[in-house]
Amino acid sequence: MFDTETIHVHDSSPPFKNLLAAGRIRHEPEKEFTTDFAQVYQQKHGRIHSKTEKHSTVFVREVPISGHGIADLLVLSWKESFDIAKISELGKAKPIIRAFEVKMVDWRIGLMQAHRYRYYANTSILVIPKAVLPRAIPNLRLFQDAHVGLWGFNPDTKGITRIYTPRPKSINQNRKPYIRALETICKAATSR
Repeated sequence: MFDTETIHVHDSSPPFKNLLAAGRIRHEPEKEFTTDFAQVYQQKHGRIHSKTEKHSTVFVREVPISGHGIADLLVLSWKESFDIAKISELGKAKPIIRAFEVKMVDWRIGLMQAHRYRYYANTSILVIPKAVLPRAIPNLRLFQDAHVGLWGFNPDTKGITRIYTPRPKSINQNRKPYIRALETICKAATSR
């Protein structure tokens, strides 16, 4: 069964660890920022998406989808009337996958990465520190043309600023990356 109160972390090793010297510990502000964002977003999910009927959610961090990058956060939402733990019922539940890419400074790289997630996610959103938003907002048209959302986050105030959020697009449920994303989320959320 899913634990919907937890933010699950995919169990694969991030690629950057291959580059680190053995035993060397590195401060990871982006990871901390992502964790803070995920916790606040989880608390505010119902208010942010108040018009949706899909209030059951699972949050999974650091999800690799082969050929499409590693999303910092994937959020799977579905109607409560379906048992999402049963893979066979996923189609009936018509779940929504929201993919989030987090960047601390370089919103351009984040936009490119988030755009790749659109291949398997219904919505893809770049989250940057609220202080970085003034550099990205003049380029809002790029986000709109790419159908990638732009959000700011302030971990001190726990504020999420939504500049642009594209509507979730429908995805062919037989598309292999979409199926892999669903299976990866389910596996991460059900394993302990």
